[in-house]
Amino acid sequence: MRFGGFPVVFSLRWVACLVAAAAGVLASATGPAGADTLKWALTQAYQNNPTLNSQRASVRATDETVPQALSGYRPRISLTATAGEQYLDTTSKTSGASGIANYTKTSGNIGVQTYGGTLTQPLLNGFGTSSRTRQAEQLVSAARETLRRASRRSC
Repeated sequence: MRFGGFPVVFSLRWVACLVAAAAGVLASATGPAGADTLKWALTQAYQNNPTLNSQRASVRATDETVPQALSGYRPRISLTATAGEQYLDTTSKTSGASGIANYTKTSGNIGVQTYGGTLTQPLLNGFGTSSRTRQAEQLVSAARETLRRASRRSC
């Protein structure tokens, strides 16, 4: 049995979704009745569906794996710095022409600082970065398909 080119089961499910969306709009109305459209009611039902919201969050989290995989192509920089203080205490002996020894004592603090940096650019890592990138892109495609299926089940 067909109704308007669609199976009756699909039409009844669609009507049930429309009734649920309209009931949600009417239940949330606190003031006088507004001129809300059916499109607005369906948009609200779609945006406030907890199943779809959690699935969309899952897709966003999966989308973040692609830039992480692509980071294998980017250069890495490592900077180091150390600072410290060193106490110096020296005594030196000098002899003049008359044979008299002169002793000089020097003491004090010296500031010691060391800086360094390393820049690494991967040229080839056994095609690991390209494999991880393809894998992340496929996971994103799978997550989007799961979202598409969840949205079809919801309404």
